[in-house]
Amino acid sequence: MKLNDRTQEIKAARGVFEIGETTLEGCGEFVFTDTIDNEGWTIEASVKIGTETIPNAKIAFSFDETFTVPTAQFDKFKDKTDATLPEFSIEFKNKAFALKKENLQDYRDEKHEVLTVLVKPENRDSFLLGKNFLTDYCIALKAKDDAVTKFEVGLAPIVSLGTDPQWENYVDDRDGKNGNGVKHTYQGETPIINLQYKNTGTSIPISKGLLTLEESFTFVLAKACQAKDSCTTYQHNNVFDTSTGTDRKKPVSIPYKGSTLTGSTYQGLLVAGNINGNEDFDVITGVTGSAVDLEQDAVLGLSFGDSLSTGFPINKFLSNAPNGKKSIIFRRGPFRQQLKYKEFKSPSGSFVIGENTLEGCGPFIYRDTIDKAGWSIKATVKIGEVQLDEQTISFSFDKLFTVPTRVFGQFEDKTDETLPDVTIEFEGQTFELNAENLQDYRDEKHKVLTLLVEHEDREGFLLGKNFLRDYCIALRAKDDALTGFQVGLAPFLRRRSDPEWESYPAPLKFDYYGESPLIDVQFAKTGSSIPISKALLTLDETFTFFLSEGCKAKDSCTTFDHVNVYNPT
Repeated sequence: MKLNDRTQEIKAARGVFEIGETTLEGCGEFVFTDTIDNEGWTIEASVKIGTETIPNAKIAFSFDETFTVPTAQFDKFKDKTDATLPEFSIEFKNKAFALKKENLQDYRDEKHEVLTVLVKPENRDSFLLGKNFLTDYCIALKAKDDAVTKFEVGLAPIVSLGTDPQWENYVDDRDGKNGNGVKHTYQGETPIINLQYKNTGTSIPISKGLLTLEESFTFVLAKACQAKDSCTTYQHNNVFDTSTGTDRKKPVSIPYKGSTLTGSTYQGLLVAGNINGNEDFDVITGVTGSAVDLEQDAVLGLSFGDSLSTGFPINKFLSNAPNGKKSIIFRRGPFRQQLKYKEFKSPSGSFVIGENTLEGCGPFIYRDTIDKAGWSIKATVKIGEVQLDEQTISFSFDKLFTVPTRVFGQFEDKTDETLPDVTIEFEGQTFELNAENLQDYRDEKHKVLTLLVEHEDREGFLLGKNFLRDYCIALRAKDDALTGFQVGLAPFLRRRSDPEWESYPAPLKFDYYGESPLIDVQFAKTGSSIPISKALLTLDETFTFFLSEGCKAKDSCTTFDHVNVYNPT
């Protein structure tokens, strides 16, 4: 589950479940006990709280609720410290299952010093073992006979797998680094950085900023853009409050994804990476044209034109980095991709500001950038047997490998066997674009090749996400005065915590992300593009329902927008 310790946190909760099997990878040996008749998945077990034993107690389970005790037992946990919290365990079939004291603690205040005890009281006759118990145990729900007349609950210890989410150290300034040397992690295709518009208080809202290599502009959304379809096609919860800043009375107009974002330049407090102070930045309050496709609350462009001063965040990131470490390194990793026999569904990555190395990256080879052309370099490109010298090379976190239209014929209508090899060479080193990275099989049976190469009327080559899948990229200044710049590439080194490729089909085994199990639901069986709905699985209820077209809009039936719902027609 998501948890805040004093020095670290679990942010990326995920799990797996399987139907029709008696074992599951990552689970130890199950111990089963009968359920109580006519009470669902409730069992009877001995409970031990500290030195007190409660025999024949009722035990229920929940995927998403916190550990909940009968009100009469709550005093044993109320107002306790981490040192005085009691031990808790249940026992059945001569096997004890402990709820770790660590799982009852959360430090969600700004400095991670104030204990929140993760125990709830309730007027009930049973103990509810929730997510802070099941963080350490697999649970099995089993029929005792093929006639499905009697039932059992089984518990087994979780056995750590290399793909399990890892604890992460906090991104904060308690080490005195002022945001430098701190690894930032993100989920999804593109690097995301946390933004704050205040730096004091017990509850500081966090906005999400998209980092891009292709733009030099930076903007943040204001409250006027908070609602879905006001400026973007998404709802935004944490945006800039213009009443907290000073309007510089400088109108801004930013072309973005086919529309124009409008607003004004403001001065206000901005905390992002190693930036922490009053800055001038563009604040968006409206859009001319259609609402744009932007899930994040801000965009921070890392490109720059004639001089570094035209790129606000990259200028600040490098200026605020320590001498000798004027660098920002990205480890992007795999992108969402479907091959013939496997797929990659869960991209994630990391980056660090103010360091020359990053865990999971090999040694960097650097090349000077082209003068007054941002993060572009010159290199030799080889496509099959054709060698192109002194080509302009630029980079993108989220776009595909893009070639000049004049050479696209070497990729067009190729099969997986006839796709040419592609390499980039500079400083005596060769960097290969794996042919597998140029392929996608997104049809229902994974047989039809979709080529992941785009072409434009452009001078040079754009190395996008299917190149950076296999390489880390570093953007650095050549000297502490920021008078020259280099791009570095390093091989991507796999780590045990990296997401894995998944084979398909994988019948009856389901992965999910978040606190509670989710299952994919389809309301059609055939077709090339079948919408997938998400259904929440719960141990606490006996009913089942699906939302229909009348509940799609936010606040119509739920507090969320829903894209894929049941169509009664």
